[in-house]
Amino acid sequence: MVKRNNRFQIERLEDRKMMAGDTPMLLMDATQMGGGDMVYVGGATGSDTHGEFPTEAYDPNHLPESVRDQQMGLPMLDSAPGAHATLFLDFTGNFERNWSQTIDGQTTNYLNVVTPAYDTDFNPATFSASEQQEIRDIWAAVAEDFAPFAINVTTHYYGSLGNNEALKVAIGGDDDDWLVRAETANPVGTSVRGSFYNSAPNTVFVFEDNMQSGTSFDRWKIATTASHEAGHAFGLRHSSKWGADGKLVNQYNTGTDVWTPIMGHSTSVDRTTWSLGTSEQGPTNLQDDMKILAGSQNGFGYRLDDHGGWLNTATPLAAPMTAFQATTGKGVITKTTDTDMFSFTTNGGSIEIRVNGAAGTAAWSQHRMNNLIPKVQLFNAAGRQVGYAAATTTLGSGAVINTTLAAGTYYASVSSLGDYGNVGQYTVSVKNVTSASKGTVTTTPTGGLYAMDGAPATASTTTSKTVAAPKSSSTYASDGPSAEPSVGKLNNAATLVSPMPVLKPVIKLKPGSLRFESLDAAFAGFSSRFA
Repeated sequence: MVKRNNRFQIERLEDRKMMAGDTPMLLMDATQMGGGDMVYVGGATGSDTHGEFPTEAYDPNHLPESVRDQQMGLPMLDSAPGAHATLFLDFTGNFERNWSQTIDGQTTNYLNVVTPAYDTDFNPATFSASEQQEIRDIWAAVAEDFAPFAINVTTHYYGSLGNNEALKVAIGGDDDDWLVRAETANPVGTSVRGSFYNSAPNTVFVFEDNMQSGTSFDRWKIATTASHEAGHAFGLRHSSKWGADGKLVNQYNTGTDVWTPIMGHSTSVDRTTWSLGTSEQGPTNLQDDMKILAGSQNGFGYRLDDHGGWLNTATPLAAPMTAFQATTGKGVITKTTDTDMFSFTTNGGSIEIRVNGAAGTAAWSQHRMNNLIPKVQLFNAAGRQVGYAAATTTLGSGAVINTTLAAGTYYASVSSLGDYGNVGQYTVSVKNVTSASKGTVTTTPTGGLYAMDGAPATASTTTSKTVAAPKSSSTYASDGPSAEPSVGKLNNAATLVSPMPVLKPVIKLKPGSLRFESLDAAFAGFSSRFA
């Protein structure tokens, strides 16, 4: 872990007691404090500032926070606008007049705590393009953790930090800037349990510098730490590992090879979720993270169900489907018992139904941030299951059904695989995978001509079917694709059924046979005339 200690900073040399006209402040040695100690961490803009400059030091005009945020280039992001509760990820620097914490019975009071702005390029005055993307990714991962709940995860908030209303996560700086007592060496964050609803300040801290190593994994660690510290403020204790002998093995549960509880080892770079397991209180004390988060002491509860779970309450995707254009939807699985149902109509053909959990950007291509590992079930209009798929890995893979369907209306249900914490955001898409092709039309007769009106399509896959041409002149028409998407054929009603591009060619041929190649899209209409 790389810690950057080469920034310019003003360090405090000594305490000086002077007469002043502001609020008196008692500075005493820790050994003289009866119930704890008071640590003076300097004024926000004065010569006593310890550590790095606060954001205000770069803003001599003291602009309104909203204006300063825009000038810094802060991405303005919200996960659930209008929600009663707010989880504010503060990347632009924070000043806390006083903040206290009790560890092992000792209370430490901190005064004038400064958190510098999030900064990875040594320019805290503005956010570069790469920093902006990092902020988006951190926000997206935290928003995924809290997606099941009725709380807005935001990067911009200018209201009060009232109990049961708003919690601030100050992201930036190093614990060495001000923290003098911690549970571990080089802590990556600190908080007070229950501060969202008790008398403690509604602010927790994430020490960004302690997690910067110059890799894309850094933002993952920062995001999970933000959720971890916010979890404490919402009443959660650590997820801990205990041995069979009843002795504590690890206060911060490291989970498995592919999963770690959010309230355990927060700098893990694998999949993390809320958990049901033993806490730091003892080997028999089970902590139900989601029940506590949605509990009455916090007041925000679960997010309202966004989609019905039955065929008659399904959310329509689109109707009818067209070739090469996916119909899409999105939603949130709030509980492992939640099912979201979608309907779609197709003219028939090869269909792909895909459900993906939340995924990060290309920088996280190897480590997706999905809490939900989804499954998808396909039903026909009669309610009979005709398809099923589940995600096969924990790192961002989707659940995909590839099948051939007759024309009609179908239903796709999205749900969790059912293990605890397997909830979160998803997208669903349905498309005709018979892609538009630059199909060629060839004839077996030695003579003849053909002409096609319309622009050529693009090629993808190739299939073919030979149809014998009649011995006399005839006309055949098609209104769309059949249940056999890769085969062009003449049916008993003398209708040419062929999934080709939406073109209307006129083909003149002498008697012989007509061969279709690359028939992998759908015609809106088709006519042929044989001489």
